[in-house]
Amino acid sequence: SRGIFTDEGVNNAFSRKTGNGADIAYLTIAMMREAGLEAWPVLLSTRNNGKLVWQYPLATQFNHVVVYVDTREGEFLLDPSVDDLPFGMLGYQSLNEHGWLLDRDNPQQINLIPTDHYHSRSMANFEMLPDGTLLGQIQIRYHGYEALEVRNRLRSTAEQTDFILNNVLKGMPESSITHHSFSNLDDPEQPLVLTVSLENNQYISQAGDVYYFNPIALNRMTSNLFSAEQRTFPV
Repeated sequence: SRGIFTDEGVNNAFSRKTGNGADIAYLTIAMMREAGLEAWPVLLSTRNNGKLVWQYPLATQFNHVVVYVDTREGEFLLDPSVDDLPFGMLGYQSLNEHGWLLDRDNPQQINLIPTDHYHSRSMANFEMLPDGTLLGQIQIRYHGYEALEVRNRLRSTAEQTDFILNNVLKGMPESSITHHSFSNLDDPEQPLVLTVSLENNQYISQAGDVYYFNPIALNRMTSNLFSAEQRTFPV
């Protein structure tokens, strides 16, 4: 759960190996400082909690804590209570423009800037047999926030093949998966790689000597993504 106050306290959270988001954040700060690094909490309001109103200095606006750390390689923001995040990347809900850095000597407003994008790269090879059956090999490399989303969805999906059929191959109904694998599923520092082999005897239509098929088999857009009548966040 989120919050800016601890449920267990840092010592109890460490010994019991459980706590809320603030427990985890403050414990991370203590470990960073023990390692000789400068680390401070950053208070923020998550996206579903609303933007901060800086004209009214109310602590009740904040509902989440992330970690600021200064290293030899630069300054980083960490979101330790969110699973499957690479180092230096904030969770989606923490990307709410600004937070408040609780530096004892220099407290200040801090920008919550994403360090990566929502993106992936796909490569597919298809072979059409004389009877119109389509054989295919697909590889997708998920990066940034798309990798985070896919990892989270795979954790909550009973079968990996269900995720592939309902998301990756939704533009190719009636596909049969003959082989699939995920690489780096438990290593968020690396791109998540999906490899799929498939067979589909319904995707291609034949009329005499002419074959018809949609060349956009993956990532097909069927509607405008920006359909909200009112935007509350910049695109």
